[in-house]
Amino acid sequence: MPNKRELTSVTGKLNIRYIFGMKLRNFRQEKGYGLKELAALTELSASYINEIEKGKKYPKAEKIMMLADGLDVDYDDLVSISMTGRLGQISELFFSSSVLGSFPFQLFGITFENVMELFTASPKKAAALISTLMEISRAYDMNVEQFFLASLRAFQEMHNNYFEEYEELAEKFASKQKWKMFPPPTREELIGTLSKVHGVEARVADFSKYPELSGQRFIFLPGKPTQLLLNSQLTHS
Repeated sequence: MPNKRELTSVTGKLNIRYIFGMKLRNFRQEKGYGLKELAALTELSASYINEIEKGKKYPKAEKIMMLADGLDVDYDDLVSISMTGRLGQISELFFSSSVLGSFPFQLFGITFENVMELFTASPKKAAALISTLMEISRAYDMNVEQFFLASLRAFQEMHNNYFEEYEELAEKFASKQKWKMFPPPTREELIGTLSKVHGVEARVADFSKYPELSGQRFIFLPGKPTQLLLNSQLTHS
């Protein structure tokens, strides 16, 4: 999961393009223009304007002026990174929310660009969806971790908890280790492989002495050596 500094760096590079795209689309729709109509007014192609609105391209100054003239809006209003009204709510939701700002979209095969494309394509619907999800999480008094887990469970259910690419990787790894499907490798063999292949020192530990850890399956301790403590109450499977 990216830390706040990394996230700020990523959004900083992409913000200007996506904010401009959202504002351009918003101004165009307020004027009641379709892409072809705005293209005719600006002498820019409809496909190029569409790319700008999606945040894929950022026009040069002279083309921004052509867009501003076509929309009959001030140049400064179009290039300003500040957003008001509904767009302001979207900005607040995405860039200021602790949940959305740190949500591990990449675990779901979603890039930051994918999420921003959703916002630029239909900002009102996207904002309504995110607002609804956050209101539900607040109503059920869910913390960030619970929200992430609920999202992950939903993702697993959508795919019937089967992910072909990971299954293939697991089979290749098992074949390389000369493991058989039946019977599966023992806990001792797995622990030995962690040590030999990955340099991880794994061992079974008694968590019962620490009530706050009794519900944990394992504890991962990065460092030298990296350690993996397995709850002694776990079954071998």
